Amino acid sequence: MNPFPANDELVTWFATSRTSRKVRELKANPNVCVYYADHVNAKGYVSITGTAEVIDDKELLLKMKRDYWSSIPDWQNKFVLIKIVPKTLDVINYKHGLNNDPNTFRAPSIVF
Repeated sequence: MNPFPANDELVTWFATSRTSRKVRELKANPNVCVYYADHVNAKGYVSITGTAEVIDDKELLLKMKRDYWSSIPDWQNKFVLIKIVPKTLDVINYKHGLNNDPNTFRAPSIVF
């Protein structure tokens, strides 16, 4: 999935089909982990664990609209938003010396 750009609260947003399997699964179990990595360049990664909420708000969807959605017929009725509020954030960044613990391999973490 393609996330929206990050915001100051570190809330992660996605849009998806309202009839997708993701929506059904998130309504049943809102616990998630989102993982960002650039394995080609081996720079590190960010892993966010948190709680997801399916947001069915057409006004908010219009505000967050991506340009390419215009080519999707009736997109306003096809999409919902997924809002992920972080609980923890793990970061590995080799360039800046943020490495995992050599004994446990645990990444440096921030707890919200």
